[in-house]
Amino acid sequence: MESNIGHLKEFLEKYYRLNDIAFKELKLKFITDFEWYARNTWSCGNNAALKHIERIRKVVKKAVINDWLVRDPFLAFRVRMKNLAAPISIKQN
Repeated sequence: MESNIGHLKEFLEKYYRLNDIAFKELKLKFITDFEWYARNTWSCGNNAALKHIERIRKVVKKAVINDWLVRDPFLAFRVRMKNLAAPISIKQN
């Protein structure tokens, strides 16, 4: 979780030139910008970028539950994890 907070702070400072952002200011564009930044700045693959986003969404969901937000601003954002299972090779003797 600590590294995710560090990544989020870096993103806010470098991309938005902010030190912090209020829940009410979060929009769908924020999460799509964060995904782009993770993929292009940190060279995250699909699943790594989406794991960062998953952690942010957990906090946003708690904000909705606690009535700090009226609705989830990231509701329209769809997570599509890629299956990275290694293919099984069968050796014949």
